[in-house]
Amino acid sequence: EDAHIDAEISPVISRIGGYVDTVRFVDNQRVNKGDTLVILDGRDLRMKLEHAEAALGVSNSSVNEGESSIMKAEAAVGAAVSDVAAAKSEIALATNEKERQSARVRLEVMNAKLRNAQKQADAHREKLKSAFSSIQMKKADIDYAKLQLSYTVITAPVSGIVSKRMIQPGEFVQAGQSLFSIVNDTSFYVTANF
Repeated sequence: EDAHIDAEISPVISRIGGYVDTVRFVDNQRVNKGDTLVILDGRDLRMKLEHAEAALGVSNSSVNEGESSIMKAEAAVGAAVSDVAAAKSEIALATNEKERQSARVRLEVMNAKLRNAQKQADAHREKLKSAFSSIQMKKADIDYAKLQLSYTVITAPVSGIVSKRMIQPGEFVQAGQSLFSIVNDTSFYVTANF
């Protein structure tokens, strides 16, 4: 008299909030694991994904620009090194004190130009490192946006019978809200009070 039949019941819970676009089942319908049961409106999440992809494009452009700037800065460093070498040879070839003094001033100017070119090259390298880290962040943003978008399609976690449907198309569901349950129809058992 105290015995009754039980089964494993799997609640299906929304991972994100959103409006219900489509419900593809009715109460007491048999479903298989992986069947698409509910689709949430994902337009805003698609826009976030597109925004993240556009931001990645901007970061890629920054990297290309940074690499070009580094090449120009390294060329400037090479030219400054040549100017310093030329100024040193002018000192060695100078025949009088006036020429040596002029060559020394030129050498100081060329050394200052070289230091400035090296600083600019270092600054461009740091900027490029920042652009590369920005790319990694943008890729993570894209992955997160894709994950969130995947949550708009709610599938059956197990095979069984759908019961306790609590949603309708057009309704707003919260993240963590129970939408319906699936009774696993292969795991019936008797619970008895001896």
